[in-house]
Amino acid sequence: MGCEFNFKVLRAQSESDARQEVYRIIENAAWEYGHGGYSGSFAEANGIAVHKNTFLDLDDAEKWLDENAEKWGPAIIAKTKDGTYCVGANCSS
Repeated sequence: MGCEFNFKVLRAQSESDARQEVYRIIENAAWEYGHGGYSGSFAEANGIAVHKNTFLDLDDAEKWLDENAEKWGPAIIAKTKDGTYCVGANCSS
């Protein structure tokens, strides 16, 4: 089985808000795609992690997340220098 990279820019203004938003994203994906696994959606993320370093911009964050998020691993929240939060995950498909 493969995996698909999922990336989303968040509306959150704080790490706490980002965590809550990502929990909702995962819950919504599980509702939309079910709990059977292999959907290639955020439903396959195993929890949430926060990357502590700040990225230059969204392109930099997306590239790092794509290269470092693990299949069956957590959705990883990242932050850019301008304060924008995003999330990425490699999700089993």
